Amino acid sequence: MATKQYDNYADLITFTRASSGTALRRVGYGAELVTNGTFDTDTDWTKVGSTTISGGQATLSALFDVLEQSITISNGDIVRISYEVVSNSNPSGNNLALSSQGFTNSTTFIDNDVGSHTVDVVVVDATKPLRFVLAIAATVVIDNVSVKEVIFDRSTDPLVLFNHPTNVPRIEYDADRNRLGLLIEEARTNLLLYSEVVDGTGWADVGSTSTNLTDDALGVWDGVSIASGGQVFHRLNADDDIAVTTGDVLTFRVWVKAGTSNRLRVNLREFDTVTASRVSGEFGSLSATNNSAGPITSVKEEDWGNGIVAVSGTITVNFTGDLEFSIGPDSAVSGETVIAYAAQVEAGSFATSYIGTSGATATRSADVASIPTSAFGYNSKVGAGGTVIADFQSDKWQYGTAFYRVWEFDGSLNNGLFHASANPNQFRYRLNDSSGNAVLGASTMGAVTATASAGAKIAISYKPNDFAVYANGFQFETDNAGVFASELVTQIGLGGGGFGTSANGHLKSIQYYPRRLTNAQLQRLTA
Repeated sequence: MATKQYDNYADLITFTRASSGTALRRVGYGAELVTNGTFDTDTDWTKVGSTTISGGQATLSALFDVLEQSITISNGDIVRISYEVVSNSNPSGNNLALSSQGFTNSTTFIDNDVGSHTVDVVVVDATKPLRFVLAIAATVVIDNVSVKEVIFDRSTDPLVLFNHPTNVPRIEYDADRNRLGLLIEEARTNLLLYSEVVDGTGWADVGSTSTNLTDDALGVWDGVSIASGGQVFHRLNADDDIAVTTGDVLTFRVWVKAGTSNRLRVNLREFDTVTASRVSGEFGSLSATNNSAGPITSVKEEDWGNGIVAVSGTITVNFTGDLEFSIGPDSAVSGETVIAYAAQVEAGSFATSYIGTSGATATRSADVASIPTSAFGYNSKVGAGGTVIADFQSDKWQYGTAFYRVWEFDGSLNNGLFHASANPNQFRYRLNDSSGNAVLGASTMGAVTATASAGAKIAISYKPNDFAVYANGFQFETDNAGVFASELVTQIGLGGGGFGTSANGHLKSIQYYPRRLTNAQLQRLTA
């Protein structure tokens, strides 16, 4: 049987996510695709209706006016469209859009406020042009139009927090620029109405003095410098309170760094009460102090580069009412500052990737990934042998009765590799024979101990009456009875989304061999 080698995950994996989703990633841009984007001359653009080009600007002044230009691009490419709105006679309406007759293939309303804007778009029909349309009667003047292809994962490009469009998979890196792999997460909602911490926009000073910054942290955030008013704790308070019920489990994460002070405090308290549960202290040694709001556990500090630290913790709420959330320096010295960029509060026992909000809560959909066996050299013969090796990492463990899928044949709980069931730091596995009886993992599933942050490389190998599991170079289980029904498998589900409970971690690699490898090979390939 021929071997197929895929270096690009997109060649093989069927992937969907019904929303955008962020990840730390190397991101760069290609050459300029638009000609005369500064409208220096009345050329290169097709004008429909009363659209005009004059004085270095383009003006759309009547309903359904159009400005378009054909560009060279391919289906499936992601492009960053940049443009400036010079003026708008009706800014209260959504009046500027990328037309359904353009390469987006659907009408996409874009920011029409005066100022410079960007939008990332997946090209659906490359035979059609870039097409701006005026969707509501107004006069809109635009300038400085640019279109560049978004290029991922070049070693020379910077690490940024990139918001991947709908159905675009996320390959994530850590702050040291190590490639972690394909990020697969469950659906989550940011309960804060304004995720970016900006004084006067969803956040308000309480005894502190805040100064908005323009430092473009990670390519997305400007942030705010929060100065103590001379007491512990003067703070920047989220204007919106979060409705909670006793027993709710919430996880917060804030992206911050030291200013003139190396001390931070994050408060969670019942509305209008004095005492608060909090995470506070010096960066590098933050800890929880628990009061009436409820106990905070799992305090964590993650390095995001350039001095930015993602601080998170999980609270089990002790009251029914409104939860207040605030950030500030843990300092009684007037004028001492910390810098805050963004914040997230979500229902769940661990933090997930950043979800941006601007005036309303927002939900990131679950990542759904699978590989149809028709797409590669899968051995579907009756009684055939095979091997699956997965290199997977997650520090987002959950415990209980659910099994969090790393991979599984046909979405079956009975055939695959899972993690974090009943005990922390464990990968669990199971493989059934053709009669539904477990040949690996027995009735309660086998278990491989692994450090959460380091993950594990685990092989499951099978042929009639010959099964084995190896992890990180060690043999965990063998069995010499049973036949796995290879001929029934039509796909391999990755990360559980859409098939079972999402894995909430990074799949660095998955390898399939259409035969039962030897134990020596399994040991070497998982070491």
